[in-house]
Amino acid sequence: MKIIKVEYKRLISDGNFNNQAHGAEALVEDGETPEDARTSLVYWVNSFIQDSHGLSETQKEHDDLSLEIAQLEEQKAELLGDIDAGKERFSWLKNLLEKHGVEIPESLPF
Repeated sequence: MKIIKVEYKRLISDGNFNNQAHGAEALVEDGETPEDARTSLVYWVNSFIQDSHGLSETQKEHDDLSLEIAQLEEQKAELLGDIDAGKERFSWLKNLLEKHGVEIPESLPF
């Protein structure tokens, strides 16, 4: 699957049961991952909101931390995918070695 467009929206409440939606869409450019495009989009939308709504420093810190959390979650998903791919490779190698009658030492992580 190839992701070619990402979107990010955020609601800002004024406290009187009214919300304003702010968001944007972006095309994923050549050489850019969808995760990188989304991260840039989140930063852009939050910067726009901060500038247009004059959010407090605490809110800005919250937004910065939210962005960092999103980036870390993306990294985690990527790393978990790498771990799964590594497990598949180890399993394939183990089967190949066993097929050819090679004894597998205890020190190997199979």
